Amino acid sequence: MKDNDDIKIIGEKLRAEYLSDDMEEGPSPEMVARWIAIADQRRTRIHRRKKMLLSVASCAAVLLLCIGVTVTCILKPSSAVAGNEGGTKIESGSEIKDVYNAEEDIPENIREEFIMFPYIPEGYEFSEATVESNKKIKKFELLYINKDNEEIYIKEIQSNNEDISSIIANPNTKIEQWDDIQVSISSYPDENTLVYIFAQNSITIRIDASKTVNKETIVNLIKNAV
Repeated sequence: MKDNDDIKIIGEKLRAEYLSDDMEEGPSPEMVARWIAIADQRRTRIHRRKKMLLSVASCAAVLLLCIGVTVTCILKPSSAVAGNEGGTKIESGSEIKDVYNAEEDIPENIREEFIMFPYIPEGYEFSEATVESNKKIKKFELLYINKDNEEIYIKEIQSNNEDISSIIANPNTKIEQWDDIQVSISSYPDENTLVYIFAQNSITIRIDASKTVNKETIVNLIKNAV
């Protein structure tokens, strides 16, 4: 870029001098050197001006970014905050969700409010527990996984409006009586899962388990919990 600028400026000077009537010979080396020096000075001034403008623009961009981040932090605080008893609390509008990654972190009041399952089939380990609530409903979920990534998923709903009658219409659903517990068992042909639903007091419990887990194991799981 520098050589092109020099050539352009010197070329313009040479053209002007050659076209001048009072010039019979070409420009002297001293004159050409002076023109190159003038071109260098002009280019240096332009470069400094551009650098100054870029610096001002960069400072303005950084300032706007800082202002934007500050306003965002003030107007929209993080929705995930550390919860009590080692859990994580997530709030979204009227919804509140607590997540527990260790079974011992589940608070005592949740253990008393919902049904815990002390008997879990061999090979399954605790993965996660969540508690969700809003003005109308409260849910408690437990997830256990084995080494083959098969899951036992337990969902408890605390609501007087929830009962097992909502799935009776499923043609693959059957009702069984396990002592004093009425259990609805649903089979889905496209899934390798059986769904067991029963009610205890004002809580409806749903257990999703792989078909590799036999029914007798689920019977023991439920009877040891209620």
